[in-house]
Amino acid sequence: MKFIPEKKYTTIAIYAFIVLAAAIIFSELVKNYQKFLDFFNLLKTVLSPVIIGFALAYFLNLLTNLFERKLFSHIPLFREKKFMSSRSISILFTYVLIIVIFVALVVVFIPKTINSISKLIKDLPSYANTATNWLYETTDKLNIDRSIYTNITKKVNDFTMNLDNIFTSIIPRLGGIITSLLSSITTIIISIIISIYVLIEKDKFKAQIKMIFYSIFSVEKSNSFFNLASRMNDIMKKFIFAQGFVSLIVGISFFIVLNIMKVEYPGILATILGFTNMIPWIGPWLGTIPSAIIILFQSPIKALWFLIAVLVVQQVNGNLISPRIHGDSLGVSAFWIIFSILIGNALFGFVGMLLGIPVFVMIYTLIKEGVERKLKKKCLPTKSSFYTRFHIEENSSEKDNIN
Repeated sequence: MKFIPEKKYTTIAIYAFIVLAAAIIFSELVKNYQKFLDFFNLLKTVLSPVIIGFALAYFLNLLTNLFERKLFSHIPLFREKKFMSSRSISILFTYVLIIVIFVALVVVFIPKTINSISKLIKDLPSYANTATNWLYETTDKLNIDRSIYTNITKKVNDFTMNLDNIFTSIIPRLGGIITSLLSSITTIIISIIISIYVLIEKDKFKAQIKMIFYSIFSVEKSNSFFNLASRMNDIMKKFIFAQGFVSLIVGISFFIVLNIMKVEYPGILATILGFTNMIPWIGPWLGTIPSAIIILFQSPIKALWFLIAVLVVQQVNGNLISPRIHGDSLGVSAFWIIFSILIGNALFGFVGMLLGIPVFVMIYTLIKEGVERKLKKKCLPTKSSFYTRFHIEENSSEKDNIN
């Protein structure tokens, strides 16, 4: 007698097996947490150059496409591939441009920063004396008991001495920081090589990915995935170009403000402030904090005015410029953007902060569309605003709830 398994019990058995396997895996992860963490860190170290390389390729692809379409494809020498293809020269031009900007920042910025720190350490006693004299003059004018300000002056002097010791101890550590950065040069080089290869062979990679998907999944599911990926790519391109334009405006604004304030090397600081502004929400403050510290080394009053200027520029940017340029380009709330940035930074650092946004947007969109699809099947509204005002009662229609 031939045994024919019932579909119902087969499904139950499969689900039971999956739940049991998941429970065993979770139990083993809890028991061997440290080993799993070590393995994850090892995997992260090994895959970091690949992930960084693909991330670089994704973001720089926007520039290379721009140069290829708008510039080099119109030059006969590159269009007809007499010397090299328009794509190859576009990639080369993009990397040369990035490297020149980076080297200029390092060569100009780091020595001046170290000199400013040294100057601040030397000037700390004079700052303390100036503050003390100002306190005594104010005391005499207001007829206030000097003993109060004597105690304050003592605390200020103690803080100055501690600050002096802190800065003195930081300077020797800069060498260690630079050494650790140089030790990552291999990862950086490998990442750049991978990104160049991806940019050159991007059409081939796209074709191979499509082949894999069509071979594993149905044509309908594969097309749905590629349509979603295409939409996400369009959203991210619009977002990056919009954010780049906003960051350019912010950088130019700060360049003008810093020149008016007569701050040293305003071009470098404006570049840092504009570049970090590319990271939504958190980026402006990542650029503001080190810039404010550097200006503090020059003049505490200028640092205060700089912070006021930052608040003004960011308010104008957040309330006037960004909404007009961006609109709702990502379709994701600010909370989820910050969440994706924090997770990306925890996993892969600065590159993860940039890469976390498109990855999360794709995951968010998949979940959102899945939820909306299921709600439509149940003839329920798909707008979240509906559920803040009403609840769905069993065996009642949407119309009854609204009424």
